[in-house]
Amino acid sequence: MDEHKDDIPLTPRTTIKRLPQRQVQSRQAINDILDAGVVCQVALVKDGAPIIIPQQYVRHGDYVYLHGKSSSMLMKYLAAGNQTCITVTHVRW
Repeated sequence: MDEHKDDIPLTPRTTIKRLPQRQVQSRQAINDILDAGVVCQVALVKDGAPIIIPQQYVRHGDYVYLHGKSSSMLMKYLAAGNQTCITVTHVRW
């Protein structure tokens, strides 16, 4: 059985260049990271300016759902098909 069959393929946009040994490709590891979090940061560019918005989220299958009102600027931005990225941060004290 191929233990890497569920790995997320790397692209030039998703390949880590600094400390590449820390790159996670395993779908299960990525799901575990997402499932352990509650808040993500959503990054976008609006009117030429970068914006980062903290947002509650949940993962269901291969999808990440963001909490928010459909009439909000963020949801309208996403509904229009604009690109974005999310970051989930885990802090250990």
